[in-house]
Amino acid sequence: MSKTKPKSTAQIRRQDLGSKLRALRKEKGLTGQELARRLGVSQATVSKVETGAQMVDIGYLLKFATLLKLSRHEAGQLVSDARLLSPRTGAVEFAEVIPFDYLRRDEAGKRQRSAARIENAASEIREFSPSLVPGLLQTADYARHAIRISGITRANEIERGVKARLARQELLKKKKSFTFVLAENALRAQTGPVPVMRKQLRHLRKISARRNITIGLIPWHARLPVWLPPNFALFDDRLAYVELPHGELSMSAESDVRIYLGLFAELQKVAVYGDAFHGSLDRLEADIGRLAEFQVGPSPTLS
Repeated sequence: MSKTKPKSTAQIRRQDLGSKLRALRKEKGLTGQELARRLGVSQATVSKVETGAQMVDIGYLLKFATLLKLSRHEAGQLVSDARLLSPRTGAVEFAEVIPFDYLRRDEAGKRQRSAARIENAASEIREFSPSLVPGLLQTADYARHAIRISGITRANEIERGVKARLARQELLKKKKSFTFVLAENALRAQTGPVPVMRKQLRHLRKISARRNITIGLIPWHARLPVWLPPNFALFDDRLAYVELPHGELSMSAESDVRIYLGLFAELQKVAVYGDAFHGSLDRLEADIGRLAEFQVGPSPTLS
């Protein structure tokens, strides 16, 4: 009597994903034949995908999500599940669906978790920030105030975002290379009360001592080689992610990524590091300590 061969992990995951796709199709009132016609594939393909007999590709998922008018969170979850099935489906494709770290009402935690998936896929992460301490370097108190000024005001939503942001920082302990370049205004901008700002500066001093982390500061008196762009991040040499006031821009085309690699290289040249960076932190902490002299009226509070 022959024994049934146990299912592999990949087979189980394919079947789980297929079951989700079937449930979503039925929820929208579509037959397998109608879905196939509208996706431009054969009915056999739909059947094989839904039973887990065939590995789904990123194109199928994106067409499926668009056709069924899934939310970005729902679409991103499907792509995330698919990434478990194939190394060919990577962070670049995932980022085309889910924003990196642009916080919006009711989605702070979701965005942070999505960011973590992109970051985990990269071996080298570079980030430039002109006006805010990057999320991977923020203290809990700083993150709390940074999320509030992004437009999120409910205390429970803020706390979800803080928790997710701190969870992302576990990434810094992994064998990856991190380079951050900050404009001086990113550390001068009063995101929170003076004690919060001081604690944040001391945290940067401490974390910059890690071997896999480089933090550079562009002092206010530096002669700029290029205009200061918006906040952007680079994941290896494959993906550039730019944060804009109206939303986010994800770019994977080689020519586009090359532009941001060039910008980052130029900004790196005028930043200070090591002892000079620590000296700048001393100067900034002293200046922040005098902020109380200029403050008029009550500070904003968290609701």
